[in-house]
Amino acid sequence: MTAARKPHVQRPAARRGSPKPGSIVVTGFEPFGDLALNPTAWAVEALLAARPVPDLVGHVLPVAYDEATRTIEAILDTRPRAMLMLGVSKNAVAIQVERYAHNLDDARAPDNRGTTRVDRPIDPTGPVAYAASVPVLAIRDGLCAAGIPAQVSSTAGHYLCNHAYYRALHGATARGLDLAVGFLHVPVFPDQAAQIEPRPPSMSRETLITGVILALQLIAASSDTAAAAL
Repeated sequence: MTAARKPHVQRPAARRGSPKPGSIVVTGFEPFGDLALNPTAWAVEALLAARPVPDLVGHVLPVAYDEATRTIEAILDTRPRAMLMLGVSKNAVAIQVERYAHNLDDARAPDNRGTTRVDRPIDPTGPVAYAASVPVLAIRDGLCAAGIPAQVSSTAGHYLCNHAYYRALHGATARGLDLAVGFLHVPVFPDQAAQIEPRPPSMSRETLITGVILALQLIAASSDTAAAAL
């Protein structure tokens, strides 16, 4: 997620689905900055309507450090088996499969509650970084094979996207969960890009949701394979 200049205060949509052990969780974010619609919140609703995998639960996270952390902790307490997190970036030229979550909050833009965190560890006792626990290269290759632009990224930024990603991986580790956690950054929609200067890259709704569904199915399949090997 690219840090916003001005916080856009709006409450996240209600959770959809009943969390239970073994669920597959998909998360997006509420609007922020100059994005009245966050493509990731739209994607969560589209996924819940399509139900491309069983036991799917969706959450729209607040763009607020403390609230996002509490929501993620509550999700982890339900002991899901897989978690795909989505964030939007105006710099993304393709769907970015994030390889690492770094233990650093470092964004001068405030969150939607006015909180700013600069040069601060997310958890002072945690490791410098966590690697994704999903098959990053397989997801990228699967998307590219389907004709969907995708690339691997080594940083999820230093704003809420990276914060949430780190909290999910750290929380799963602390709980001893065998949890597949991955993060995708997606571009804005074309109609949004048309209103932004300088004009950022964009991706159609159809391409975006097709790519996210494929990534979700690949993650679900990998977690099924891991579970069968136990």
